[in-house]
Amino acid sequence: MHWSRLGDLPLGLLIHFFSLFAEHTKAEMLAVVSLPPLLLFVTIIFLCRTARNIGSVPAERFLQLFVIATSFFLAQFIPGRIDHHGLQLLLLSAALAAATAMPTKRSGLLTSLSVAIALLIGLETAPLLLAIPAWMALNWLWKGEAQKAQLQGFLIGILFFLPFLYMISVAPSDWNRLTNDQVGIGHLAIIAMAAASLALILQFKLRSLEHRLAGLAIFAIATALPVLAFREVLAAPYSAIDPLLQQLWIGSIAETQSAWPIADTNPLRLLRYHLFPALALLAATGVYLATGREPKLLLILMVGLAGFALSIWQIRAMAAASMVALLLCSITIAHLWQKRSEPLGTARLFASMLILNGHFGFMIYHMVAPDDRQGMSMVAETTLTNRCETQLRGEDYNQVRPGLVLNGISSGALILARTHHSVLAAANHRGIEGNGKAYRILLAPSSEAHVALARNGVDYVLTCRDSELERLAQYAPDSLAADLVRQHIPEWLLPISHEGGEAVLFFAISPDKPLSETPKTGQHSM
Repeated sequence: MHWSRLGDLPLGLLIHFFSLFAEHTKAEMLAVVSLPPLLLFVTIIFLCRTARNIGSVPAERFLQLFVIATSFFLAQFIPGRIDHHGLQLLLLSAALAAATAMPTKRSGLLTSLSVAIALLIGLETAPLLLAIPAWMALNWLWKGEAQKAQLQGFLIGILFFLPFLYMISVAPSDWNRLTNDQVGIGHLAIIAMAAASLALILQFKLRSLEHRLAGLAIFAIATALPVLAFREVLAAPYSAIDPLLQQLWIGSIAETQSAWPIADTNPLRLLRYHLFPALALLAATGVYLATGREPKLLLILMVGLAGFALSIWQIRAMAAASMVALLLCSITIAHLWQKRSEPLGTARLFASMLILNGHFGFMIYHMVAPDDRQGMSMVAETTLTNRCETQLRGEDYNQVRPGLVLNGISSGALILARTHHSVLAAANHRGIEGNGKAYRILLAPSSEAHVALARNGVDYVLTCRDSELERLAQYAPDSLAADLVRQHIPEWLLPISHEGGEAVLFFAISPDKPLSETPKTGQHSM
């Protein structure tokens, strides 16, 4: 499900390595378990280098101490979690380490390489990544020629690395694709125009601030032109999804929620998510203003602010925001460590160490809101999902001929991985047609659902009695989903025996179609 095959590369290499001395299935398991901790190890190395570049050795030591308390960050590296988020955090940390090194063309090139790979793997961290060249441009604006080399290196690198990696990781038939949720031709055109125009401006020796401001104005105009030609890049990532799916599926996923519905239902819950990065930003801003306004600290503040704003829009950005907050926290504590000999210096140090850590929001939250019904409902939903994952396995589901199944979105991957059947729905927001069909059939009255299933060539109902099905049943009380939840099974559904337990629902649809018959393949109409 990665946006780019680049995200699959580390996993594939590990599988190949473990296959040298283990059978393929065990090699896959070893790779899945070992990849996240390996990514975490490399990420911490880059974070330590960044902390040392800004706050010297004490900042690095405090980062090593505080990393164990940064829960949202560490959660992305749990063994078995092979989503692309951990790799994106690694690439962001690599970009920060390179950007805060000596301001040379080499550091600019290394920064651009990390940014290019991260953008191609996913656009979730794009605002944080784009804050880095924005900071380089500000440095050049204020300091002129002294800060030009690093920006030049970045612009040259992004002009080469991004198109090159795009061409080797995307099929030629897709090179002209217009997308709003991953890098496409529109993003390439905008970034190429922006980088080329600014690189051209840097060729002139603009010694005065006014001249450099004029150059940035020309750059802004040149960047805006391709944006007008490729307006799809401005669309929200889920804008193409059916409103019904947005309401009943996307809206129920915890990581896609914004801060506003959480504030409406339980304002104190925001402490759990946003207190740590908010405190880190405030404390580091105070250090920045009090210590001569260190440019490298300004970079981390800009990236942290971008991450915090993004986490307000979608909670899924909290991992990146927490990682940057970890850096800010370590730099702040290192600054106080150097002032520990001053009056009350030690007290300020220990108070800050107590407050500025990733668990502080959790502690405050659980003290002031011990009765968390929403949290309990999330635990219940997780329990239902885990029960389905446990029971949807074994050969029982493969005793009948392969066919197309009506399923819930959340169970699509399990069915594909553990059975020989095809699925109508899967947890990919680009699966608009199949997901829409599955939901509309489940939300229709049973008699209408029967007709729609026959029209779409569906052979079985194979799904889980989980929170997703219960949500659909609550939304449409007279629907097929409601009948399945209440166990009011229509006559045209024939139960197929299995040992999966009551959490798994498995039925054949057409009583007059032999189960040994091979189903026809082809496109399924609405």
